[in-house]
Amino acid sequence: MQKVAKGAITAEDALKELQKAVGIKVGSEPVTFEQYSAVYLETYAKVRKRSWKTDEIYLNTRLIPFFGTMLLSEIRNQHVREFISKRLREGDKESTINRYTTTLKTMMNLCKKDLGEPEVNPVSSDDIFDESQYRRDRILTYEEEEKLMREAALHLKRLIQFCLQTGCRRQAVLGLEFRDLDFETETITIRPEINKSGRRDVIPMNGAVKKLLLEQVKRYKGKTEYLFPYEDETTREVRGLKDFKRAWVNACRRANITGLQFRDLRRTYASRLHEKGIDPLLIQRLLRHSSFRISEQVYIQSSMRMMKEAVEKLNDNNDSGDVRVTWNKNKKK
Repeated sequence: MQKVAKGAITAEDALKELQKAVGIKVGSEPVTFEQYSAVYLETYAKVRKRSWKTDEIYLNTRLIPFFGTMLLSEIRNQHVREFISKRLREGDKESTINRYTTTLKTMMNLCKKDLGEPEVNPVSSDDIFDESQYRRDRILTYEEEEKLMREAALHLKRLIQFCLQTGCRRQAVLGLEFRDLDFETETITIRPEINKSGRRDVIPMNGAVKKLLLEQVKRYKGKTEYLFPYEDETTREVRGLKDFKRAWVNACRRANITGLQFRDLRRTYASRLHEKGIDPLLIQRLLRHSSFRISEQVYIQSSMRMMKEAVEKLNDNNDSGDVRVTWNKNKKK
């Protein structure tokens, strides 16, 4: 629903009209969690977050059923702990519960700014589970890459080649069109509508990517708008590629590769840049991350080979592996 806020001059005036429309009385009348959740969705989630529908699901399925009738001023940390305990008993994963509690925390912060309550956010840092044990560190080795490329279907092979050279996500690579290419500047534009961040990003082409894209232009431009389409081997029909899950699973099975997901190619891209000594801040820019912490924790993985090479430097002058101690008798202790 959309409504003109008559007489509203500032954003604050419009907010007050919205509060009244959803049953919130500005002033001393108490406000329930369910009432303010509508304000949160309309004034924050739908405005600031591309994933606002996810927040809406969290609220409607989990948070409102538990906190809905409670007054905002009455919600305490004890209630949050009870909510977490209930979700654990009903089988939710810790990572899933974190999504609920972080949404709740954001909402209560906004509530404090708008209405002055609660005085203290009931969600504390202790209520957020450590997810480091769930963080993926799988990368594609060069040996696995060779086997995978032998078994992959042609359209999948091109996707793998492209992603290992650019670090593009599945959503972006499936949405790329020929209009996104600029061979003069050797760049690729990732439009906001296909980008996870919602931003417009520009990434560079290297020689391998440029060669691959020129082949795609020669093969498919004029038949489809999409850069990586699917071509039926029998009918030669060319159409946009919506997904390639089956092709990926079959290729991994035939190559006898386990535990590998397509998104791991992005981590492999970052790890290979890291192995070649590329500056970490430059890797962050190539990954299009807003924070280096995300790049460091999620994608930059030092391989065992790199770690072995690092500790081997301690043994550079000692081929035998024995510990040698040198003592200068003439030097005072």
